Amino acid sequence: MTNDNEHKKNIDPRVLAYLAYVEKLQLAVTENPIRGNISLEEFEKIDKLIKTSIIEKVNREKLLEKNSIQKDDPTLKDDSDLAYNKKTNLLSLNEKEFMKAFFKNHGILSRNRKMLYIFERIVRFRKGIEVIITGETGTGKEGIAKAFHRLSKRPGKLRVVNAAEMTGDLFKDKLMGHVKGAFAGAYEPRAGEIELAHNGTLFLDEIGDIDPEIQEELLRVLQEKTVQRDGSPKIYKVNFRLLSATNKNISNQIKLGKMRSDFAARIASGVSIELPPIKDRLTDVPLLAHHFFQKELSILQKEDNTEFEPMKEYKPGIMKSQEDIKLDNLSFEIKPDDFNFLMKKNWSEWNIRGLEKYIRKVATAVDSLFGDISQLDKLSFFKLLEDPDADLDEFAKLSKYKSNQNYKLFKLLAENKYRDDPTSENSDDKRDVFIRKINTVILQIGRDVSYRENSICDIIISLLVENHMINRSDLESYIRNKLSQLVNANILTIGKLYFKKEAPNAIKELKQIRVDLISN
Repeated sequence: MTNDNEHKKNIDPRVLAYLAYVEKLQLAVTENPIRGNISLEEFEKIDKLIKTSIIEKVNREKLLEKNSIQKDDPTLKDDSDLAYNKKTNLLSLNEKEFMKAFFKNHGILSRNRKMLYIFERIVRFRKGIEVIITGETGTGKEGIAKAFHRLSKRPGKLRVVNAAEMTGDLFKDKLMGHVKGAFAGAYEPRAGEIELAHNGTLFLDEIGDIDPEIQEELLRVLQEKTVQRDGSPKIYKVNFRLLSATNKNISNQIKLGKMRSDFAARIASGVSIELPPIKDRLTDVPLLAHHFFQKELSILQKEDNTEFEPMKEYKPGIMKSQEDIKLDNLSFEIKPDDFNFLMKKNWSEWNIRGLEKYIRKVATAVDSLFGDISQLDKLSFFKLLEDPDADLDEFAKLSKYKSNQNYKLFKLLAENKYRDDPTSENSDDKRDVFIRKINTVILQIGRDVSYRENSICDIIISLLVENHMINRSDLESYIRNKLSQLVNANILTIGKLYFKKEAPNAIKELKQIRVDLISN
């Protein structure tokens, strides 16, 4: 037993990862792993792994034999999955549950290992120590600050101050406050945000935009934890925790003279949290898009039934659970995987805020075109997801063909290179039934588009959501051959394919365009 364990320790983890990859790939859609149970990011990482010298051009059986691994070894799957998870940065069940709970309690949604590390640091440093949060615009820095404050259990409030919104004396007054008559226009006393953060948390966002002169005064406040209103001789002791954030490089700001080095050292003396840009957490994109869509569409749907009330004072309370909203009225289930194609966008120019804005536009398009969302079909949903400004007038005409679900057989045909025999063998039907179904679809669509194979081809491709795997020229050739066969079919065969009252017309029209079929 010991020897076996020692042997396993010596197996290259890349081999184990590859073995797990092969097993997962068999369950996924091999032509397009993103649509199976393996994400594009995982696939790309393992694809690079396959190309390394250790397992290049070596199949699973040879690897098992080479490493003396038994196929029926009960620990093989566990060892392989563990190695696979580490190579692809996947999460364990416990880690997933931890991140689900974090979303439920704090509203930050992710299944990315980099974000897991950040969540763990938030929990670990939830009390006392000051924190600086860095990252690009739109990465969710304020959400992290709220989570820190909520976990700190401080009795005071979280006060958020954005330094980019005001400068000079306005910003100083925002922080310090003033007494009545302190300056022209100071008709009433006002407490500053530092004072209001007593026993709570002060979150200074965009600190890279604070004027150096104010940095000096703020530095004294941070060191002594005292505050003095403008125009007042009184100095008050304040107890607050400082959280700060910036999207700028602090070292560059110091070099440019826009940030004092002593101020930078003070705010960066605690814990540093660096939020990754969305391009570094692509597997979160479908998850976020799915959540945003359900939330935005739910808000739009409720708006028609809202009873508008007089404005009343808002009193913040305990945050409500941030679990996914369900759209029960939909005729189909929308899943995060439906948003996978968004991962292919140029995320160097996008951020989470941009993703939310885009999905809001999609939800608005769905709500305006389908006031009753039970009428929304998946084909229209994908069309609007790809282009929220899409014109569905022509596209909506396809809905009458969707009642005949046999159009989906063309996907199976494509997988079998448009050969009837192997396709029928892989279908649930015998060959004659399969052919009948295929021809019925062609006749149904062809009746409306003059039986021209290129037009029939366009409609079939539009009907198939996964049309990326359809080769247009191969499909046109297949349809052309089927139409030619139908021209010579006898009345009994056509009668089986179509309603009796329409069969004669179908034959008549097919014969009229036989020349076109041949010439095309």
